[in-house]
Amino acid sequence: MELITLLGLAVFLITTAITTNKIIAGVVLLVIIIAAVVVVPRDIVDNPQLRHRRFFEVEDHPVAGRHEVPGFPVRFEHVESWYHRHAPTLGEHNDEVLTELGLAAEIPRLRELGIIGERVVNG
Repeated sequence: MELITLLGLAVFLITTAITTNKIIAGVVLLVIIIAAVVVVPRDIVDNPQLRHRRFFEVEDHPVAGRHEVPGFPVRFEHVESWYHRHAPTLGEHNDEVLTELGLAAEIPRLRELGIIGERVVNG
């Protein structure tokens, strides 16, 4: 197939939206143009290589529940999991941080004034 014909086919496929990005990338590769599929972040969970390499780890989150999160891109034999605790919730560590800063006595007042808290305040 001639280069112009293949490029025309690629343009047709792109403009008519009747195909997937994988087919388009395959057509473009046929004409010796360096190309790769661009994957939107929500689709990486379907990538078989990332699944095989155990890229995703399961997190038990107190608000979001049990779900997968992207892990570290490499694996080490002695590391079972890169995550040792869930992502923090809003205000989860307020008391701990303020106490370390020597402000333990101020925590109730800061909470009462709404300066710190554990939930989003509307308005």
